Amino acid sequence: MYVKKIMKLLFGYICGLLFIVWIPIHLPNKLSEIIVEVVLSPVPFIASILAFFIGFLLNADLIKNGIEMMAIGLWRGKLLKLECLLLFCVFLSFYFLSVVSFWPALAFFCFSLLYGMISLDYELLRESKQ
Repeated sequence: MYVKKIMKLLFGYICGLLFIVWIPIHLPNKLSEIIVEVVLSPVPFIASILAFFIGFLLNADLIKNGIEMMAIGLWRGKLLKLECLLLFCVFLSFYFLSVVSFWPALAFFCFSLLYGMISLDYELLRESKQ
C-alpha cells in the first residue's frame, strides 16, 4: 500500500520537474511571444502539458488520501504517522520544485491542491466522524 503511494510521490515529482524543464514559457514575456513559441515548437509544449496533467493528478490523489486518512485517524483517536509523513513529503516535493522555478511550481501546486480538495470524499469523512 505504501509502496504504491511512494511510487506516486516519485512519479509526481518527476512529472513536475519535467513540466518545469520542458515548458517553453519564460517570464516575463508578452502574450505574442508565448503564442509564437508554442506554435513554432509545439512538441515541448505538449510534452510539458502531458507531464503537468499526469503529475498534478498523482499529487492531488496523494493530497486527497493524506487529508482523508489524517481526518479519519484524528476522529478515531489514532493518527497514522506514515500518512502524515507522506503528506509532508508531497509538500516537500513542491518546495524542491519551487527551487527550480517558482511560478510553474506554484501553478503545479495550486492545481494539485485544488483538485485534491475538490475530490475529497465528504461522505467517508462524515461516516467516520460518527
